Amino acid sequence: MNRSARVSGTFTFKIMRESDFDRQKLIDNLSRPEEDLEKMADLARKRVCGPDVIIRGIINFSSYCCRGCLYCGLRQTNNLKRYRLNKAQVLNTVGKIVRAGISTVVLQSGDDLECGGQELCGMVETIKSFFPDIAVTLSLGERSKTDYKALRACGADRYLLKFETMNPRLYRYLHPGRDLDGRLRHLRLLRELGFQVGTGNMTGLPGQTVEDLADDLLFLQEFAPEMTAIGPFIPQPDTPLKDSCCGSLKTTLTMISLARLLVPFSHIPATTALASLNQDGQRLALMAGANVIMPDFTPIAYSSEYKIYPKTSTIDLAVALKTIQAAGRVPGYGRGDAITSSIAHKLIATIFRF
Repeated sequence: MNRSARVSGTFTFKIMRESDFDRQKLIDNLSRPEEDLEKMADLARKRVCGPDVIIRGIINFSSYCCRGCLYCGLRQTNNLKRYRLNKAQVLNTVGKIVRAGISTVVLQSGDDLECGGQELCGMVETIKSFFPDIAVTLSLGERSKTDYKALRACGADRYLLKFETMNPRLYRYLHPGRDLDGRLRHLRLLRELGFQVGTGNMTGLPGQTVEDLADDLLFLQEFAPEMTAIGPFIPQPDTPLKDSCCGSLKTTLTMISLARLLVPFSHIPATTALASLNQDGQRLALMAGANVIMPDFTPIAYSSEYKIYPKTSTIDLAVALKTIQAAGRVPGYGRGDAITSSIAHKLIATIFRF
C-alpha cells in the first residue's frame, strides 16, 4: 500500500515499499511515472550515498572487437582506424587520473580477445604496483573463466558487463551468435570470483517494450549489482541500426529513478550516452538518483576513434565538474567501493519510516 509523507518540509509524495514494485507497478511507472518519482529517488540517493558524485576516470585502451553487435560502432566488420594502447601509455594515463585526485580507474575496451589474459594481468599488476590504493574497474566484454580468475588474483577490483536487455529474443537479434543465458552466466561467475559487479541495460532499443524494461529492472533487483549503468540507445551511422530512433531521455531518467529505489545501494552513473542524447542529460540524471560520473581520460590522439556511438562532446574532468556543480552536488574523489545492501535498506527505511 502506498502512503503519503512529508520530507524535509518541502514537498509531499507517495512512498512505495519495495514490495510495491511488482512487474505491473513498474510497467505503470514506465508508462506514466509516479508523481515526484525522481525526487523520491534523489532522496534515496542522498540518504544512502550522500552528497558526493563519485568521479571515476575512464581509459578506452583498445577499439578492437571480435563481436558483431548491431548497435555498436566498434563491431568487427566496421572499417575503423583501430588502436590498442600499450602498457606504458595506459600507466601514464592512470598517473594523470591519480594526480587529478581520482581513486578509481576504469579500463574499457571492445571484446579484444587478441589482448590476452597475460597482457591484461600485466597491465593491472603494473597499475597496482605504482598506485596500490586505487580501485581498478575492468570493462572488457566476455572473457574466459581463466582470464577472470587471473585478473581478480592480480588485483582487479570490479568488472562492468552490461546485460543490455532481459528479452532473450531481442538479445539474440542485437548480438549475433550470442545468447542472454550466456551473458548471465558470465555475470554470476564474476560475482562468484569476488568482483564488485556492474551491469545494466539500454533504453529505447529497436523493438523494446515497457514490459522488457520492467523485466530489466526486476533482474537488477534480483541480482543487486554494486553498480547499475542505464543509458539510452543512440544509433551509430556505421551500424545496421543507423536509421532507428534514439532512446528517450524521459524513459532513461525514469529507469534510473526506479533502479535507485529498487537497488538503493547500487552506484549509478550519469552515463556519457545521456550527454550525447541531451546536453543537460547528465545533470538531470544526477538529480534523478545517479551518483557517479565518469570523465574520459583516453589520450586525445585516440579518443575520437572509440566510436561506440556518435558523441556530441567529450566529457572530460572539467565538463564533469561543471555538471556536478550545476546539479548542486559536490565531487567525490574516494574509491566509491560497494555499499552494503542491508545498511542501505535500513537507511531508506529510517527516512521513509517503513
